[in-house]
Amino acid sequence: ARKRTMGIYMDTFCYGSDIELRKDNTTYQHIASFPVCPDMKVIPQIWRNGFDGAFHGIEPLTLFKAMLTDHRIETMMKQCRYGHVRHFIDHPRHLETCWNAYKIANRNHYLITDIGKWADYICMLVEMGKDIRSPHYICPDNLEAEHDRISEKIRAKKEKERTEEE
Repeated sequence: ARKRTMGIYMDTFCYGSDIELRKDNTTYQHIASFPVCPDMKVIPQIWRNGFDGAFHGIEPLTLFKAMLTDHRIETMMKQCRYGHVRHFIDHPRHLETCWNAYKIANRNHYLITDIGKWADYICMLVEMGKDIRSPHYICPDNLEAEHDRISEKIRAKKEKERTEEE
């Protein structure tokens, strides 16, 4: 395939480039999300699942697919947590690992301001063998400090394992 450019259309090619084998990427998943027509129509199930008419920085095809297939994305959309939806769509492994902890944090009225750091923190707690069903661990007062403390413990643990192997 020829190299692609980011022009007005996503599928334009640089005809002066060499033809070579390339990896399949998500170019064709990106569709124009700007309002071409003021009367946007979507199926009723999308509206039912929490769509409010805005895409919140998520590709429409990706958002609709996630909303129709994953009840957890639907729950976050109905709670208006669009940053969390965007993070978990981009990192599905975090959603699998963190969903139960996420529900417990919501139940305890814990405000997750940095979802990426929080999800990384939960994954590190799992790696350390901590109980991620306990609000004591998953709702830290200072997320930044706890994240740094756990990451330092994991780094020290890996360093110790590496020295023992040598």
